[in-house]
Formats: sequence, structure tokens, C-alpha cells
Amino acid sequence: AGLEGSYQAFETVFSRRPPAAAAPPPTSKRSDAEKQEKKLRKALKRIGELRLMDYMSLTTDQRVKIHGEHAVLEKLGRLGVKDVEALRRKLQPGRAVRVR
Repeated sequence: AGLEGSYQAFETVFSRRPPAAAAPPPTSKRSDAEKQEKKLRKALKRIGELRLMDYMSLTTDQRVKIHGEHAVLEKLGRLGVKDVEALRRKLQPGRAVRVR
């Protein structure tokens, strides 16, 4: 009977958290297409960085990313990017070879 009430003595009004208010969903100023485009631009830039590395030292996932570059360029084209080749050259400087 001695320890039954001891926990209640340490639990005070200050240690209790108030119930979480239902937070409104974060409003984004960017559309889904803009978010997707930004994600694809970042992927394209990363592919360019990977291409500069020694191919034999890359992991399988990194090699798959390199070989999926054409899919990234196609998705950017479908999102309305006018000149994907120019974008690729901008994000991947030092690489002049055209990707098919």
C-alpha cells in the first residue's frame, strides 16, 4: 500500500501534456507538378555527380540511377520542361554526350 500512490505524487499538472489540437494540414505554395519537377531536377543533378565518379566504385543502386537518366528526362518533358537537353547540360556541366 506504500507505493501505490507514489506515482500520482510525481504526476502534476505541469507534467501532463495538453491534448494535441488538430493542426491544419500544411499549406504548400507549390503545386504537385512543381514539386515533382524539383525532385526530378535534383535527381538529374545527382546523376551528373555519379557520372563523374569511377563507375566500378559505384553501388548497384547508383548504377541503376545512372541508367535511369532517360526516364528522368522523359518525365521532365511530360511536366512541360521545354528543353530537357539544355536543362541536363546546365545541371550536369562537363558532360557533352547526348543521352537517348
